[in-house]
Amino acid sequence: MANCQEFKQWLTNQEYADETASRQAKNHIQDCQTCAKLFQSDLALDTMLKRGMQADDPPPGLIGRARHKIETESRQHPFRFLNVSWKTAV
Repeated sequence: MANCQEFKQWLTNQEYADETASRQAKNHIQDCQTCAKLFQSDLALDTMLKRGMQADDPPPGLIGRARHKIETESRQHPFRFLNVSWKTAV
């Protein structure tokens, strides 16, 4: 049977754990309320993160406006002289 320390290690690395370690961890949370609550919190956090990281569609027209802005700002503009004479600038 796993102890609390081993359970926490399993919880951190459960994707790499073998069947025996997973079975021991699940048996441990049957007997330990503290680790059972920790496991439930971990599941809830995973669910919230997965839901929060889902892709959202951008607002209509955003991609087109961004492309237009990039295209217009990346064009080379001819050098424009200010309406200032060289004498004023010096």
